[in-house]
Amino acid sequence: MRAVSTLLQFALAIVSWILFGWLWWIALLLGPTDTQLHSTLIVVVVNLAIALITMLWVRWNIAIFKRKGARTAVPAVEYTYDYDCAGTPVVIPAAVRRGARSILIDMEGEGDVTTKVYYAASGLSLANA
Repeated sequence: MRAVSTLLQFALAIVSWILFGWLWWIALLLGPTDTQLHSTLIVVVVNLAIALITMLWVRWNIAIFKRKGARTAVPAVEYTYDYDCAGTPVVIPAAVRRGARSILIDMEGEGDVTTKVYYAASGLSLANA
């Protein structure tokens, strides 16, 4: 069965390449149309713009390297967990910070005044939550 599948794929590839070559032959015999020339011009302009932007970006990075030297380390980043991505205050008790195996996350407060609180879930059951 695998040999038949491979043979079928090979035949499809050969037919596709023959069709591709025949369509190019027709295109060359008919000559380029205005639409084809316009499309080709757009592709050439976009490719030149990409090449120019890439070269300018490389020059910019080389200038930074010459000005600052080689990067010796990744800049240190201090992560703050006082607020989550939605701007809600976060309270993480010491038991959770010490590495609780499982935690329970709860929102305390009403309306706009809410706080996200993390609890160590070792002695809690979901019925209490």
